[in-house]
Amino acid sequence: MSAVGRQLQRSLQQSIPEPDAALILERAAELQRHASDTRRMSIAELEEAAASAGISPVHVRRAAYELSLRRARRDRSSKLLGGPRTILIEVALEGEIPVVAYEYVIEALRRHTGELGVASLIGRSLTWSAHPSHSRGSQLWARSIALTIVPRGGRTCIRIEEKLDLLVRGVFGSILGGVGAGGGAAPSLGLGLLGFPALAVVGLGAWSLGCWALARRTYRGRVALRERQLHGALEAIIDIAGESIRAAAA
Repeated sequence: MSAVGRQLQRSLQQSIPEPDAALILERAAELQRHASDTRRMSIAELEEAAASAGISPVHVRRAAYELSLRRARRDRSSKLLGGPRTILIEVALEGEIPVVAYEYVIEALRRHTGELGVASLIGRSLTWSAHPSHSRGSQLWARSIALTIVPRGGRTCIRIEEKLDLLVRGVFGSILGGVGAGGGAAPSLGLGLLGFPALAVVGLGAWSLGCWALARRTYRGRVALRERQLHGALEAIIDIAGESIRAAAA
């Protein structure tokens, strides 16, 4: 052992003053947080730890799923439109959902969105798509939704994505093309005929901006409604997955 090593060993055998002990513990905790091999606790370990405090395992799993739901990703909002062009939410659950539960998953998604779709199974992975061609309503307001569920490596990844291109065209096209053109053209044309072309241009511009603001507000409200529906579907799917995973483990 080198002289430096022997000196370090002797210093470790000595008593450590309280201020130094606090600094050592603080640094050790920091090293633990940044360590690459920091251990992850499984749901089962969390349930075991919670049981000692009198907390039911059901509540532990529910809390874990709710945390996953809150951390679900969402596409960035467009300032021009007032909302995102795509709704995207993803969660990863502990445990692998069994294939027999997919029937209930699809029914939950249909119930919350009101859309029909087509399901396919590749191995144990589920894909369900609601395409405008399958919609029971107007094609202008049809929805394009895709659900994928992949159980692998002791976890279940759930992804729901909805493209909003049809909604953008429906909202902005109907408001700007209908209300905007029809309501703003007549007064502006009248001002022009009366010899006030500058006022006519200003009036038409102000009307157009007002219609665009109305379209953004309408679009934002419709996107919020669809997000609530998809989050409701995801919450139902999480419940189904949790119950199925627990039943399969039992």
